[in-house]
Amino acid sequence: MSIAVRDQFNQVLNHLLTQGDEADRCYAAKAAGQSGAHNSLQALLDNLYHEDIDVCVDAAEALGNLKPTTDTEDLISRLIAVVEQHPEGDAKAAAANALARLDQPAALAALLSWAKGNPTANDFVEEWDDWWDIQLNAINALGRLGHSDAVPVLLNVLEEEPLDIEADILRALSCCGEPGISAVIELSRSNQPRIVRRSMNALGQCDCDASLIAIFKGLRHDQPDVRSHAAQAIGQRQAMKYFIDLLYLLKDQDADVRQQALNAAQTMLPQLQPYHSKHLTPEKFTELHQQLDARGRGLILNALDQLISQTRLHEDTQDQSSLESAVRESLNSADGEEIEAAVQLLHKVRISDAQQRILERIEETGLPLTTRRNLVSALAHLSNNPQNCLIPLNNLLRSETAAMRQVVMETLVQLAQKPTVKNRFSCADLLTLYLAGEDICSDKLQQQLADADATADNSDDQMIPSVMVNAAGEPDSPPQPLSDEERMVQILASFGEAYPLPDATADNDPKAYKPKPRSTLDAINLANIEASLHSENQTEDTGRGEHIREMVEELPDDMHTFGDIVVGHLDTGSKLNLNRKKIAKLPDYNNQLLAVRALGKLVSNDSIDQLLKGLLCEDPHYVLEVVSSLAQIAEQDNRLSSLENAVGPLSTLLLAGTDQIRQMSARALGALASRKPLPVLKQALLDEDSNVRMESLRALQKILPNGSPDSVIRVVLECLQDPVDGVVLATCDYLIAEQAVKPLSTDTALIAQLTELGLNNSALTGKIAETLASLAPDQAARLLLTPILNEDFAQQRPKALQMLSYLTRN
Repeated sequence: MSIAVRDQFNQVLNHLLTQGDEADRCYAAKAAGQSGAHNSLQALLDNLYHEDIDVCVDAAEALGNLKPTTDTEDLISRLIAVVEQHPEGDAKAAAANALARLDQPAALAALLSWAKGNPTANDFVEEWDDWWDIQLNAINALGRLGHSDAVPVLLNVLEEEPLDIEADILRALSCCGEPGISAVIELSRSNQPRIVRRSMNALGQCDCDASLIAIFKGLRHDQPDVRSHAAQAIGQRQAMKYFIDLLYLLKDQDADVRQQALNAAQTMLPQLQPYHSKHLTPEKFTELHQQLDARGRGLILNALDQLISQTRLHEDTQDQSSLESAVRESLNSADGEEIEAAVQLLHKVRISDAQQRILERIEETGLPLTTRRNLVSALAHLSNNPQNCLIPLNNLLRSETAAMRQVVMETLVQLAQKPTVKNRFSCADLLTLYLAGEDICSDKLQQQLADADATADNSDDQMIPSVMVNAAGEPDSPPQPLSDEERMVQILASFGEAYPLPDATADNDPKAYKPKPRSTLDAINLANIEASLHSENQTEDTGRGEHIREMVEELPDDMHTFGDIVVGHLDTGSKLNLNRKKIAKLPDYNNQLLAVRALGKLVSNDSIDQLLKGLLCEDPHYVLEVVSSLAQIAEQDNRLSSLENAVGPLSTLLLAGTDQIRQMSARALGALASRKPLPVLKQALLDEDSNVRMESLRALQKILPNGSPDSVIRVVLECLQDPVDGVVLATCDYLIAEQAVKPLSTDTALIAQLTELGLNNSALTGKIAETLASLAPDQAARLLLTPILNEDFAQQRPKALQMLSYLTRN
């Protein structure tokens, strides 16, 4: 920013601060504080006693934001006078905060004086005293400044037993260097639990060893609330050498102490991996594991997961045995969090029957959903034969909710990458069937496995297969297992009942199924039941409402107002009921869509090839999931060779798909970072859907990280005229990124266009100012300064000041 432009801006600020109305003075004061305009110092000082309290507050805050110069005596004296003499408490508080930010000796002396409270106050005050806020602000300011000179004053104030600010005084003392910390440590030995508890909180902010020892002693205090706050301070300090001592608090008799110790230990877990010590051994953890409750055992296992390495375990067989016992015990727990902690250790501690136990526990519907999902995910990390999981996982795919089936599909995708026995039905085969839209019942899956096993067993050419023959001596096929429907037919037949088959005319609508009458009497009964149900539904849905409306119509004339209220409540109730149904009905995606989503988690050419086949589907929901999965893969690794085959189909979908498909296609093309789809992305900037336009802008920015050709820049600049703010904001981000790598040719028309956008739309003002500062700050500032004092510019002046303060910021 040139000196001439900055001087012109300062002149405008001084003019508004001295001759503007209340609003102009407030906005000008904020702009002066944000831009650091020292030339406006005197004008701001003159506004400290303005008749409008908002002007006083904004002027004081602006003075606090100005960087101190060599001559600050007048500034400090004027702020002190405001604190001590101004009639408004908000102005006093703003001036006190401004003084605290100056950090000058004269300001420190004033803060020390105010920390003692109002010297002229009586012992009893009926109304609120503004000096209470000033005293508290002064104490907090002394803590931020950290001067040791404040320690005697703070201790004297503390002796007066001001219970409401006692904690603030202790925190301020702990920030005042060694003298203040020593004073707090001494107070932590008090016989008053309240003082000790608050001292623990204050020492949690320090970083010296002496304060840490005092906190450690608080862990063994006889008062539970002191132990609780000491545990919290240990977690705040991340004092790893006291981690075991913190874990022993998990056996404390007080529930709050246990909870605080648990919370503190959880925050320290990430530090255990690089921290190795002879005091943190597996023996200590497994010993504690046997003594704690479920939540404590879960924490112990999480700590082991962070600490133990495979090499260390192999060196000590006893450690391995004790850990296996602990993990197996927690794996059989009834607590979900403990089970999840045990599951995380299965890849480090080998449990022989882990797969079998997990397969049993995933069928326990009483466990939390997250626990069952983690159990399913753990199957992919075990070294056991993945084919053992086929039937249990398939059962979940046929009976569970979408949230559970999704993680099952993701696990199948991971299991499919593991080597399997040749010619055996595998997880990959099952996944392929679900991708084709086929749902497989348990009996069919067992048949597939049996056929595959038979093929594998009979692969030896020297084996002679046995052939079953019937009574006529002809070859007979072996008995086939019954399907679920055939088995139900047999069960009903044993009770003399027939299996109800759906009407052929209602095959497309499962809700339209009606049982067929088996006799005349049966037909009459069915007709009566249907009529009764229809009558009840009609009464429930509409009868009550119509009955109330009829009653309202029969009311006398003087009760019409009451009747209108009743009808209004009736209408509102019906709408609420409708909304409730809509909220409660969650989408239940089929297994085919979930399989596509799961493939998006597997970054490989095989998954891409499988997904590309799905782009030919006619179902838009299915195509959307396929494109989304391709985008996820490309965002993780866009160097896979199979992704080249996705450029053409995605470009076509960007122009011809639904709104959501076009938006997701633009995202996927951006992740591919190929220059081939540049023409279609430029065309997509004119799409009728704003989300597609925004995503296309982001895609172009990813594809052209080193600068865009002029043909692309011209199309991007046209997006500044977009009626949707989000598209304009995305365009600004594009221009800022482009300017950083390849300076743009900024003509007057472009800067004028951006300036006009910032002045006319407050939602764009901040981003436009950032864009102008990147492109041409001097040129933009001149355009804003020219009309800023005109009378017809009053409505746009606040936004102009906001942009100018950003452009001229030091």
